[in-house]
Amino acid sequence: MLFLKIFSDKDKELEIIQDDYTSPIPDELHWDAWAGNDEGVTGDELLEFVDQKLFPTLREIDISTGNKRAYIVHEVFNGNHNYVKSGTILRQVLNKLNEIDFNNSTDKHIFGDVYESFLKELQSAGKSGELYTPRAIVQFLTDMINPQLGEKYLTPLVAQAAF
Repeated sequence: MLFLKIFSDKDKELEIIQDDYTSPIPDELHWDAWAGNDEGVTGDELLEFVDQKLFPTLREIDISTGNKRAYIVHEVFNGNHNYVKSGTILRQVLNKLNEIDFNNSTDKHIFGDVYESFLKELQSAGKSGELYTPRAIVQFLTDMINPQLGEKYLTPLVAQAAF
């Protein structure tokens, strides 16, 4: 869900700066269409949409055109599944993500703090706290940030940096 929110916010930016930009994600699957309304679908209906429509469609997104963003979506969802079993909890997660604008630098910093807290909770729950970031997400973030030679960036997505 986090990936889709970040992708959506980047889509909004690209629509402003590129006259001919078209998102590779179908309109009905754009974040704002199904997750953007805090009073939107929830419960079993939300789970059914995510499990039966959203994830399967994004797994099969057309990559034959060579669209790099379509390839990223395909790679992120290929082999991934929704493990949230409560549509009510999923709605709460979506609503929290709706509070973040990933095109706003302040929100990006707040997200970093939240992510760090999340890792600490994982560790205190007896888990290793190590998370694998799929290569497609790493590439997406690199494309989004567009680092230049000599610049340094800190990403909270590095988890514990266990390579």
